Amino acid sequence: MRKIGWMLGLALLACGGCQKAQVGGQTLALVNGEPISRDDVDLELALLPPDQRAGARPRVLQDLIDRKLFAQDARARGAERGVTFVRLERRWHEVLLAQSTSDIIAARTRLAGDSQVEAWLAAHPEYGAKHCFYVIETVKFSAPEPIVDLVTHVRDAAGLSALLAQRNILAARRVEVWDSASLTPEQADLVTKLQAGGLKLSTLGNVRQVVMLSAVQPAPLDRESALALLKANLHQKQQMDALARHRMALRAGARIEWAPQK
Repeated sequence: MRKIGWMLGLALLACGGCQKAQVGGQTLALVNGEPISRDDVDLELALLPPDQRAGARPRVLQDLIDRKLFAQDARARGAERGVTFVRLERRWHEVLLAQSTSDIIAARTRLAGDSQVEAWLAAHPEYGAKHCFYVIETVKFSAPEPIVDLVTHVRDAAGLSALLAQRNILAARRVEVWDSASLTPEQADLVTKLQAGGLKLSTLGNVRQVVMLSAVQPAPLDRESALALLKANLHQKQQMDALARHRMALRAGARIEWAPQK
């Protein structure tokens, strides 16, 4: 039998609610008498990433059949009556309802106007002429306290590698590439500090972590590309701001009572 993915597995939790309201549509298959409709398949396809939808309809139908069989098997074992199942079912029901509100707020968010985009681009050249990629290297290793003082004098990845090699210290490395046009405020602050020279050293017990700016790769964008990227990022930011305002408005109008703690 085809392996059912974790998303399909989670969908089993809401299976009890599937029987409460049947959605119309042409029936494509009956699984022990329970229908799977064209609408069911269309919904599953819509939940897939766009680049995975082409030719996926037969596979999606087979996945729905498997999911239906697994759900029927769980129902026959009385899983719906379990306390954990009831709690999870209620949770996922609320998650779906909450997501519907988020989707509505996001859909109502207006795109940034041309004048707003132009002004933002003028103030943020990292979206255009100064667009680049920052290569960030993180190194973790275990070392005694004395080496920490030496690490603070290291200025680059080569110097750190040489220092660790001299002392036969094993290290784990991770390399990330950050786009200057999509840095979080925390990332932007860190890049600014790393560009000023030096490393960021943190300690947790006997584990040391060093973060370095290994390279800056210029990748200037033409005006059209910069404006398109900026519009997309601004729209996402506006959606997040709209969701935050709606959340605060709901909290302000809600009566939240905290139960006394024993």
